Amino acid sequence: MGKDGMKRMLQPRQARARFQSILTGIGFVFAAVGWLIVNEQRRRARVAIRDAVLHAPPQTQARLRSLWLWWKLRMRDPWGRCRAQLVAGAIGDVLEVGVGRWPNLKRYPQVARLVGVESNRRGVFLVRRRIRRFLPSAEIVYAPLDKLPFPDASFDTVVSSLALCTARDPAATLREIARVLRPDGRFLFLEHVRAQSPFAAALQRICTPLWRLVADGCHLDRPTLAAIHQAGFIVESLEERDGGWWLARPTFHGVARPPQMPRSVADATSKEAL
Repeated sequence: MGKDGMKRMLQPRQARARFQSILTGIGFVFAAVGWLIVNEQRRRARVAIRDAVLHAPPQTQARLRSLWLWWKLRMRDPWGRCRAQLVAGAIGDVLEVGVGRWPNLKRYPQVARLVGVESNRRGVFLVRRRIRRFLPSAEIVYAPLDKLPFPDASFDTVVSSLALCTARDPAATLREIARVLRPDGRFLFLEHVRAQSPFAAALQRICTPLWRLVADGCHLDRPTLAAIHQAGFIVESLEERDGGWWLARPTFHGVARPPQMPRSVADATSKEAL
């Protein structure tokens, strides 16, 4: 086949590629314009709602305030109070695993170092924006929870706030938490577990496949407390909390010590950390 024949064969492909490029560019322009329009409409809607609330009668304002508090405490973050009590016990070098959008970021007391680990790239992007806004000294690391990129005995406190329910391998995640904790460190956890009622447990098992799709991989029916005990953690305190959605109950707040190591191993680990 000569050069002319090759050109005739390539011309339709080149024309098709140019047409696809033009369509892609047009689609991008329409998407950008649509995004701008939607954001402008959202801004106008927020301004209109704010003006309507400011000019509403006092009784209406009180009702709207109550409705907003109900939404914030019961629907938007029903575990908010539990989270605040959880992180209040964090001291020293602190690691939080599975931070999501890191709702605990503003709740931490003054600590020596604060690091968050998230296994979702989009979550890491959103968390970086929150860090710049609220706590620039904090760090966020993208890594799987069952392969934490930190040396042994690196942290005084490890926090898990509704993270083990979404972990790909809870047992491996708990082993990693025990590894990065110092021998005298503490593991603070707030986790919902499988219900004790047979009916509620069966309902959780049925709803979990759909729930995982809408709740970032959350498993409603995981026996997380049993997994913590099986990993060798020594649970010092354990309290049931009232917060959370009905399907994701019961919820427990606990404090645990890392698994006990032989004296020689513990001393060697402490020296390496120093």
